[in-house]
Amino acid sequence: MGEEEKEYPSEIELKEDTKKEVNLSMERSRKNGKTALFVLVLFAMLFSFALGGAACYVYYFSYPGLQFLKRETQGTQKEEINLARVSKKLGELQDLIQKYYLYTENGINAENDIYKGLLNSLLEDDPYAAYYTKEEIDETINQQKGVYQGIGATVSESEEGPKVEFVYPDSPAEKGGLQAGDVILRVDGISVKDLSLTYIVENLVKGVEGSSLEMIVKRNGEELTLRITRGKVVIPAVEYGDPAEMLKDDSLPKGKIGYLSLRGFYMEAVDEFISEYEEKIDGKDEALIIDLRGNPGGDVEAATKLLDYFLPDHLSKPEKKATEESGAIQSKTDREFKSGDTLLLYTEDKNGNGKDWYCEDGHEVDMPIVILVNQNSASASELFSGAMQDYGRAIVVGTQSFGKGIVQTVRSFPDGSAVEFTTHYYFTPAGRNIHKVGITPDIKVEIPEADSNSYVQDRAKDSQLKKAAETLYTNFIHG
Repeated sequence: MGEEEKEYPSEIELKEDTKKEVNLSMERSRKNGKTALFVLVLFAMLFSFALGGAACYVYYFSYPGLQFLKRETQGTQKEEINLARVSKKLGELQDLIQKYYLYTENGINAENDIYKGLLNSLLEDDPYAAYYTKEEIDETINQQKGVYQGIGATVSESEEGPKVEFVYPDSPAEKGGLQAGDVILRVDGISVKDLSLTYIVENLVKGVEGSSLEMIVKRNGEELTLRITRGKVVIPAVEYGDPAEMLKDDSLPKGKIGYLSLRGFYMEAVDEFISEYEEKIDGKDEALIIDLRGNPGGDVEAATKLLDYFLPDHLSKPEKKATEESGAIQSKTDREFKSGDTLLLYTEDKNGNGKDWYCEDGHEVDMPIVILVNQNSASASELFSGAMQDYGRAIVVGTQSFGKGIVQTVRSFPDGSAVEFTTHYYFTPAGRNIHKVGITPDIKVEIPEADSNSYVQDRAKDSQLKKAAETLYTNFIHG
């Protein structure tokens, strides 16, 4: 009463330092009943990528707490934010805090929470929208090489509860007795039955190296108590092998078929993949299996680099294919593409504008190829396998892939923070958008339920790998 009213800014201006182009990242919330794949590591697999000489950072997992966010927006009319009104109200709220708040305000936290709140308002339509502080970005710089602090296991959702899919060799999880197929019941006395995988990772599993956790699991109907000490986990980006030896199958010839798996599409991993191919397979093997099962995607530039390496520079654009499932996104434009150049993918925003990627390195891999995919092959994995499938340069074997056909753009600010949200759809060379649809394998092969928990560690039970090897041997090598 009687106090002088202050004038507040009528608008808020955010100046961008650099704009980073398109990135593909695995969906951070699960829809349509599909299975989520999470690596139990300290920072929940936050990767950084370099585009155009500047760094951008993309999460591969759900924003912490996303599953608990209740939004009462159904039926409300959507409109653009009124910055003048918001700015005025923020000023009024700040005045109240300064005058009456009992404790000391943390201004930095308040500012970051305002920005995060703005991006959280997009989550109803866009599960990828997020604001990242400089600290959240800086803590990921050393993680590109697959070295993390955690326990070293992958877990998926199941009807029984969080289920261990894979335990990395020599990891804290393996040393603590955790096994594939274990169903996690409690962590440090807390039941995880109704908790999201993201929450479990962020709040129960991650911790300081050397600290320990108690995990109660169900194995073969029996409850077991495990004590696991958190530590350094090294996850190899690329794995090489000979399918005949991996499968322990004497009917397959040794030294004829090469096998390479790729765990993520980021530049260091793709460079390692190419080096492994040139050192161990090129000029030695007659065919190749590329394993993208469980690969969550990554950087579009890394994906197009690998496609460029495998495909020749001058292929005609494949005929446009309609995605089999109804409701698939259709291109808004009949754009003109370069004649005679190999198209790798193209993107479109809400106005039909976008970018095209083409081959240009003058290199190709001319050998029979099978690509393995499953329900956890997402984003850039689907881009790669879809393009190879469109051009008839690979046979896709496995199960329907995840179905992420959208693109996020990450933009940074001068203070080192960054913002990410969905900006484009992407289309394979034949015009397919696979969002919420996935890549349909040429040969569908399910892993039997009895082997679903052990096939990664016991390749003799890997029916998808066996089918891939048999397909190559029978059609391209035998006789």
